[in-house]
Amino acid sequence: MNDHLTNKFKTLTIGTRVTSAQKKLYKETAERLGLGFSEYMADLMQMYYNAYESYGKPTALEIALEQENRALKLELKNITRDQQNDYECAQLFMKDRDNMSSELKMQKSITAIQKVQIEEQTQIIEAQKQRIEALNAELLKKKTSFSFF
Repeated sequence: MNDHLTNKFKTLTIGTRVTSAQKKLYKETAERLGLGFSEYMADLMQMYYNAYESYGKPTALEIALEQENRALKLELKNITRDQQNDYECAQLFMKDRDNMSSELKMQKSITAIQKVQIEEQTQIIEAQKQRIEALNAELLKKKTSFSFF
């Protein structure tokens, strides 16, 4: 017999066991769709013909969503790492700033102390100059009063 002709006409019957509730549900669905009961059941079998082969396997959409999910998780991980690095850098900058501020305060204190010391030394030098001038003046007096002529 010609395969082309056997595929054209529906001549075989396939039976299955179902509960009365299932049969009622299937009949009501077929009527609602405007199909005969046999036609509805044949269409259902045709729609799920390869379903067991792919049952439990992810669809193309599920695979794409999983890849997108992995990419987003990786991006989130990178952003979190970058934020942590930024936080650590900010902490280091703040620590350096605090250290520099402390050093600057210390330098200002040292500078103020040096300024006071310089002023004290200047006063001592000024006092010594005055003493030298006084001694020179006294020596000059003694030289002039000690003349041989």
